[in-house]
Amino acid sequence: MHRKINIVIWTIALVLAILLGAIFLFSDQVKLYEKTFHYFDTDITVRIYERDQEKVTHAWEKIESIYQDYDHLSDPHKSYDEMVNIHTIRYNKEETEVLTLDERLYQMLEYANEWQEKSNGVLQINQGALIDGWESYLELGESIPSEAKINAWNEADQSVLVLQENNQMKNNHPMLDLGKIPLGFANDEVASYLKEENITQFLIQEGGNANAGLSYKQKPYKVALEILNENDVATIVSIQNKSIVTEVSDLNRYEYDGKTYHLLIDPETSYPASKIEKVTVIANDSKTAYTVSHILYLMDSKEGKEWLENLSDIEALWQDLDGSRITTTGFSQYE
Repeated sequence: MHRKINIVIWTIALVLAILLGAIFLFSDQVKLYEKTFHYFDTDITVRIYERDQEKVTHAWEKIESIYQDYDHLSDPHKSYDEMVNIHTIRYNKEETEVLTLDERLYQMLEYANEWQEKSNGVLQINQGALIDGWESYLELGESIPSEAKINAWNEADQSVLVLQENNQMKNNHPMLDLGKIPLGFANDEVASYLKEENITQFLIQEGGNANAGLSYKQKPYKVALEILNENDVATIVSIQNKSIVTEVSDLNRYEYDGKTYHLLIDPETSYPASKIEKVTVIANDSKTAYTVSHILYLMDSKEGKEWLENLSDIEALWQDLDGSRITTTGFSQYE
């Protein structure tokens, strides 16, 4: 009798051990977690491969706060309580000679200033009135601005950014617009945070743009580009621990009198740029990819390729207005 009872007990114990082992094994598997955040007037999807769900839940809260902070700091159209942001810089009525900025905003402005110099003025961040003006016409899509209006916008954009020490700047109301540079900063901070938390397998996507860590299989992520290859199919690139951005005027555009107008404004002409069709940039970080892709969109492909020769760790692929495909020498390593 006792022997039968022992057999039953051991059988139950064995079944429980198997079940617990299976539960433990299953719970220890890497799972995909995904969440979409809406900031910078776009959707940003973050995908994380991780075993610890609690770690991911905590990460979502931190990621949300990063995107919200950078979005609010760089907002040119709205102010926020107890925060000096781009809107404040433009329109504040303070009588002080200087403004003290959040360190992150100061770093973004300092970074943009450096790229203005590197690009020989192709990148301009004090075109806020001009961009806002063109955007008002885009919303209606019925006409284009007169030369008088464009001249008035350019006149309003005359104040230049003057940075000082200790995160301060001259309070001369420059009409700043940083484009997608703040999104690049935010993506990079999210990526750094995830790596600090030992979450190395992730992918951050905004439209067709991506900031890639390692993949679940420890293999590069494959990204399909809008630019076609020689076989007239989408170019496929493989990246890991890299950022990829395509600058194209497909969004925020309208047709008028047989021509296309958009918000990627050429500082030389004060009109939407029309030198290339698209350009894709692969760089080590997101802010560089967003910044350089914008600069290259304002150049023709020949000028852009020559300019990139002086920069390291950046590769590019262009689609010219005639549909031809141009690449930097090192771009092929990703195809």
